[in-house]
Amino acid sequence: MGIFDYGTADDGAFYYVMEYLPVMDLSQIVKCNSSLLPARTAFHAPSVCGPGRGSSIELIHRDVKPANIIAAQRGGLYDVAKLLGFRISEIGLHA
Repeated sequence: MGIFDYGTADDGAFYYVMEYLPVMDLSQIVKCNSSLLPARTAFHAPSVCGPGRGSSIELIHRDVKPANIIAAQRGGLYDVAKLLGFRISEIGLHA
């Protein structure tokens, strides 16, 4: 997901413009399909459970559940998974 533009509005509010991606969380996908195929689960797992990229900060998410995982639609499939809901996470720094 890229940022196309950014700036400051007349009222001083900062904004940025990103591409629109239709999303569903995994609990919605399961409701619509009555399950999530093991192959689809395996496909999404690395992007949700893998290490963060390009950062020395380690976040430990304390509430991983289907409702906190969104899958954005690209090419007709919900293929871009992202983990949300970091309200109760722990932060650690790597040396």
